[in-house]
Amino acid sequence: MPYNIDLDSILEEVIAILRAHGFMDKAAWLDERRSDLRSAPDTERAEVLRSIHAVIPGMGGLVDIPLSDHVARARLGVLADRLYELTR
Repeated sequence: MPYNIDLDSILEEVIAILRAHGFMDKAAWLDERRSDLRSAPDTERAEVLRSIHAVIPGMGGLVDIPLSDHVARARLGVLADRLYELTR
């Protein structure tokens, strides 16, 4: 699977939202996966995508992050949905 610039830009925005709201550990983890996607050979990229895909839904996942800013929460929801589709 070739590198996806749309996926990269979504990850960048998700990381920015997480950092802006104090979720530094989650932002750092996603930033590391983003870096992995950029540098991984095609044969390893699928595993990185699976790891990102796994942290989107469910308790403790991206869709469960408690943001008090309703606009940021709505935007994160939209981005998480798109990210979920792109990492299938």
